[in-house]
Amino acid sequence: MRGAGIAPLLDLRGKRAAVSGATGGLGRELCRALAARGAALVLLVRNETKGAELASALAAEFLGTRAEVLVADFSSLASVGRAAACLRQNPPDLLIHNAGAYCIPRTVSDAGYDNVFTIDFLAPYCLTRALLPALRARGGRVVAVG
Repeated sequence: MRGAGIAPLLDLRGKRAAVSGATGGLGRELCRALAARGAALVLLVRNETKGAELASALAAEFLGTRAEVLVADFSSLASVGRAAACLRQNPPDLLIHNAGAYCIPRTVSDAGYDNVFTIDFLAPYCLTRALLPALRARGGRVVAVG
């Protein structure tokens, strides 16, 4: 029995959700929660092998779950640009920015910026900006995990 004031689970069948940082702790759990509600998933990952393993695990746990893997290394704006081009072909209804960095060695990204700044702020902004017209047309949502 649900407690007072707790909303029923949201049905996401027919919706497509793209999640960055999908293979890590919170990202993995976000994907599980979305799959449990029937969403089709786009796993935005740095490591394609880990992404494929997660897609298989989700399909086994939640029968009928569709999870595609798309490489989007948020430390590289070129990689994010390629992912944006793919996502524009079949835009998500929900874009969740979960990828993040804080305690990693500082370097300069391919665009000439600090890598943590690129991962945490610049890449999510660029991806959102590229998908914004399609998200607006679909009544989509953007969620930033921070």
